[in-house]
Amino acid sequence: FWKTKCLLYDIVLGILGMVTTVTAARDFPHRHVSNRVGESGTLSTAAIVTQSEMIEHSFYQGLNLWQAMFLHAVTWAGPENLRHSTMGKLFTLWLVTLPWGIRKLFPVNSFSANWKTRARKKPNEQDATKSVQIRVGTEIERKELKIINRMYQIKKWQYVFYKHVILHGLNISVAL
Repeated sequence: FWKTKCLLYDIVLGILGMVTTVTAARDFPHRHVSNRVGESGTLSTAAIVTQSEMIEHSFYQGLNLWQAMFLHAVTWAGPENLRHSTMGKLFTLWLVTLPWGIRKLFPVNSFSANWKTRARKKPNEQDATKSVQIRVGTEIERKELKIINRMYQIKKWQYVFYKHVILHGLNISVAL
Protein backbone atom coordinates (compact mmCIF):
# COMPACT_ATOMS: atom_id res chain seq x y z
CA PHE A 1 0.00 0.00 0.00
CA TRP A 2 2.91 2.39 0.69
CA LYS A 3 4.01 2.03 -2.95
CA THR A 4 0.68 3.33 -4.19
CA LYS A 5 0.78 6.22 -1.70
CA CYS A 6 4.30 7.12 -2.82
CA LEU A 7 3.32 7.06 -6.50
CA LEU A 8 0.17 9.12 -5.89
CA TYR A 9 2.12 11.59 -3.77
CA ASP A 10 4.64 12.16 -6.58
CA ILE A 11 1.88 12.55 -9.18
CA VAL A 12 -0.13 15.00 -7.06
CA LEU A 13 2.98 16.98 -6.10
CA GLY A 14 4.09 17.20 -9.75
CA ILE A 15 0.67 18.28 -10.99
CA LEU A 16 0.34 20.88 -8.23
CA GLY A 17 3.77 22.28 -9.14
CA MET A 18 2.81 22.64 -12.80
CA VAL A 19 -0.65 24.06 -12.05
CA THR A 20 0.76 26.58 -9.56
CA THR A 21 3.35 27.79 -12.04
CA VAL A 22 0.98 28.05 -15.00
CA THR A 23 -1.79 29.76 -13.00
CA ALA A 24 0.72 32.25 -11.58
CA ALA A 25 1.87 33.03 -15.13
CA ARG A 26 -1.76 33.47 -16.16
CA ASP A 27 -3.07 35.39 -13.14
CA PHE A 28 -0.24 37.82 -12.41
CA PRO A 29 0.13 40.69 -14.91
CA HIS A 30 3.83 39.96 -15.39
CA ARG A 31 3.55 39.59 -19.15
CA HIS A 32 3.78 43.39 -19.22
CA VAL A 33 6.94 43.43 -17.10
CA SER A 34 10.26 43.95 -18.78
CA ASN A 35 13.25 44.08 -16.48
CA ARG A 36 16.31 46.09 -17.34
CA VAL A 37 18.67 44.43 -19.78
CA GLY A 38 20.51 41.59 -18.08
CA GLU A 39 18.26 41.32 -15.02
CA SER A 40 16.25 38.35 -13.89
CA GLY A 41 13.53 38.53 -11.28
CA THR A 42 14.94 35.60 -9.37
CA LEU A 43 18.26 37.15 -8.45
CA SER A 44 18.18 40.89 -8.88
CA THR A 45 16.67 42.82 -5.98
CA ALA A 46 15.47 45.45 -8.45
CA ALA A 47 13.68 43.07 -10.84
CA ILE A 48 10.44 41.08 -10.90
CA VAL A 49 9.92 37.52 -12.12
CA THR A 50 8.54 37.81 -15.65
CA GLN A 51 5.82 35.71 -17.23
CA SER A 52 8.35 34.00 -19.50
CA GLU A 53 10.39 32.97 -16.44
CA MET A 54 7.23 31.48 -14.92
CA ILE A 55 6.39 29.58 -18.11
CA GLU A 56 9.98 28.35 -18.33
CA HIS A 57 9.68 27.09 -14.75
CA SER A 58 6.56 25.10 -15.70
CA PHE A 59 8.73 23.05 -18.09
CA TYR A 60 10.97 22.06 -15.20
CA GLN A 61 7.99 21.22 -13.00
CA GLY A 62 6.75 18.88 -15.74
CA LEU A 63 10.25 17.47 -16.13
CA ASN A 64 10.38 16.67 -12.41
CA LEU A 65 7.08 14.79 -12.65
CA TRP A 66 8.24 12.94 -15.78
CA GLN A 67 11.47 11.89 -14.05
CA ALA A 68 9.60 10.72 -10.94
CA MET A 69 7.40 8.52 -13.15
CA PHE A 70 10.52 7.14 -14.85
CA LEU A 71 12.11 6.29 -11.50
CA HIS A 72 8.94 4.55 -10.34
CA ALA A 73 8.70 2.62 -13.62
CA VAL A 74 12.24 1.26 -13.61
CA THR A 75 12.31 0.43 -9.90
CA TRP A 76 9.35 -0.99 -8.02
CA ALA A 77 6.27 0.31 -9.85
CA GLY A 78 7.03 -0.85 -13.36
CA PRO A 79 6.16 -4.21 -14.84
CA GLU A 80 8.51 -7.07 -13.93
CA ASN A 81 9.77 -7.53 -17.51
CA LEU A 82 10.63 -3.82 -17.75
CA ARG A 83 12.53 -3.70 -14.46
CA HIS A 84 14.69 -6.68 -15.39
CA SER A 85 15.20 -5.96 -19.07
CA THR A 86 18.14 -3.86 -20.28
CA MET A 87 16.25 -3.00 -23.48
CA GLY A 88 13.18 -2.02 -21.44
CA LYS A 89 15.24 0.24 -19.21
CA LEU A 90 17.01 1.80 -22.20
CA PHE A 91 13.62 2.41 -23.81
CA THR A 92 12.36 4.16 -20.68
CA LEU A 93 15.63 6.13 -20.56
CA TRP A 94 14.86 7.32 -24.09
CA LEU A 95 11.30 8.20 -22.99
CA VAL A 96 12.47 10.21 -19.98
CA THR A 97 14.82 12.16 -22.25
CA LEU A 98 12.07 13.06 -24.76
CA PRO A 99 10.91 16.26 -22.99
CA TRP A 100 14.20 17.90 -23.93
CA GLY A 101 12.99 17.66 -27.54
CA ILE A 102 10.17 20.12 -26.77
CA ARG A 103 12.30 22.42 -24.59
CA LYS A 104 12.48 24.95 -27.42
CA LEU A 105 8.69 25.46 -27.17
CA PHE A 106 9.19 27.14 -23.78
CA PRO A 107 10.86 30.48 -23.13
CA VAL A 108 14.58 30.31 -22.40
CA ASN A 109 16.01 32.82 -19.95
CA SER A 110 19.76 32.43 -20.22
CA PHE A 111 21.74 32.90 -17.02
CA SER A 112 24.94 33.69 -18.89
CA ALA A 113 23.15 36.30 -21.00
CA ASN A 114 22.38 38.12 -17.75
CA TRP A 115 25.94 38.59 -16.57
CA LYS A 116 27.36 39.08 -20.07
CA THR A 117 24.70 41.67 -20.95
CA ARG A 118 25.00 43.41 -17.60
CA ALA A 119 28.72 43.81 -18.13
CA ARG A 120 28.20 45.42 -21.58
CA LYS A 121 25.14 47.62 -20.98
CA LYS A 122 24.52 50.42 -18.55
CA PRO A 123 22.01 49.48 -15.82
CA ASN A 124 19.40 52.02 -16.94
CA GLU A 125 19.75 51.41 -20.68
CA GLN A 126 16.40 50.54 -22.27
CA ASP A 127 15.52 48.60 -25.38
CA ALA A 128 13.56 50.94 -27.67
CA THR A 129 11.38 48.07 -28.94
CA LYS A 130 10.06 47.49 -25.41
CA SER A 131 9.32 51.10 -24.56
CA VAL A 132 5.60 50.43 -24.11
CA GLN A 133 6.27 47.84 -21.41
CA ILE A 134 6.62 48.59 -17.73
CA ARG A 135 10.24 49.19 -16.76
CA VAL A 136 11.22 47.73 -13.41
CA GLY A 137 14.38 48.39 -11.41
CA THR A 138 16.46 51.14 -9.94
CA GLU A 139 20.12 52.13 -10.32
CA ILE A 140 22.41 49.42 -8.94
CA GLU A 141 25.65 50.21 -7.20
CA ARG A 142 28.84 48.74 -8.67
CA LYS A 143 29.43 46.41 -5.71
CA GLU A 144 25.91 44.97 -5.93
CA LEU A 145 26.36 44.49 -9.67
CA LYS A 146 29.43 42.31 -9.10
CA ILE A 147 27.61 40.22 -6.50
CA ILE A 148 24.56 39.74 -8.72
CA ASN A 149 26.75 38.84 -11.72
CA ARG A 150 28.55 36.24 -9.57
CA MET A 151 25.18 34.83 -8.45
CA TYR A 152 24.13 34.47 -12.11
CA GLN A 153 27.37 32.59 -12.82
CA ILE A 154 26.84 30.28 -9.83
CA LYS A 155 23.24 29.67 -10.84
CA LYS A 156 24.36 28.84 -14.39
CA TRP A 157 26.80 26.19 -13.17
CA GLN A 158 24.24 24.83 -10.70
CA TYR A 159 21.94 24.34 -13.67
CA VAL A 160 24.66 22.63 -15.74
CA PHE A 161 25.42 20.33 -12.79
CA TYR A 162 21.71 19.60 -12.27
CA LYS A 163 21.04 18.83 -15.93
CA HIS A 164 24.11 16.81 -16.83
CA VAL A 165 25.13 15.17 -13.56
CA ILE A 166 22.06 14.87 -11.39
CA LEU A 167 19.27 14.53 -13.96
CA HIS A 168 20.85 12.68 -16.87
CA GLY A 169 23.46 10.97 -14.67
CA LEU A 170 20.82 9.59 -12.32
CA ASN A 171 18.63 8.46 -15.22
CA ILE A 172 21.50 6.67 -16.94
CA SER A 173 22.75 5.01 -13.77
CA VAL A 174 19.26 3.77 -12.88
CA ALA A 175 18.67 2.49 -16.41
CA LEU A 176 21.94 0.59 -16.46
